Amino acid sequence: MKSYLISFIAGFISVFVANFLSLFFRIEGPAMVYLALAISILLSSLYTLTKSEKLTAIHIAVSAATALTLIAVIRFSPSAIILFAIILIAGSIILGRNRKEEVSIAANSFLTVLGVIIAFMALIGYSAHEHYNAKYISVEKIGDAECSEIDLDSYPYLKNALKLAEKNGKAISRVPPEEWYKILRRINSLEKKCIMYNGSNYSTAFMLS
Repeated sequence: MKSYLISFIAGFISVFVANFLSLFFRIEGPAMVYLALAISILLSSLYTLTKSEKLTAIHIAVSAATALTLIAVIRFSPSAIILFAIILIAGSIILGRNRKEEVSIAANSFLTVLGVIIAFMALIGYSAHEHYNAKYISVEKIGDAECSEIDLDSYPYLKNALKLAEKNGKAISRVPPEEWYKILRRINSLEKKCIMYNGSNYSTAFMLS
């Protein structure tokens, strides 16, 4: 049971290790999935080697890491992960020396892949949440222009951005989604899209992450 848990944890944390490495090696898309699998299998295999010196564990680690690296380089479609998982588990069974070991290695391989998939789903869910909530408004001081005046007390986040822009000439502020849409609708309703604040004029721009 302990080895199964280790395999699952190795698969789970490998996704975040791969995500960290992608910042330095410009790895993205399907390549990151295969890199995570390679890391997880190596971690799981290293744990196996601490408990056993059987050659099968080395075969699994080396062959799996090599195959995953090649797949990452040529960048197969993400659906190739399913085929690779099948090949990995089947290969684990073939390399097993007896019935008990076959089941153990296959189960470890399956849990490693499962850990990777669950971690990726969690990471994608978090990214989607951040993307929805990461909305910004950019305010910049401009020269003479015919601008509109609005009641800024109803738009505290816009008012705060204008205060920052008044000091620095330009400001970018993060705004909650509801307020962001509220400000956007108000600006779009103006005849003049720029805003007058304390005698100065400011342009506005709306940004997503």
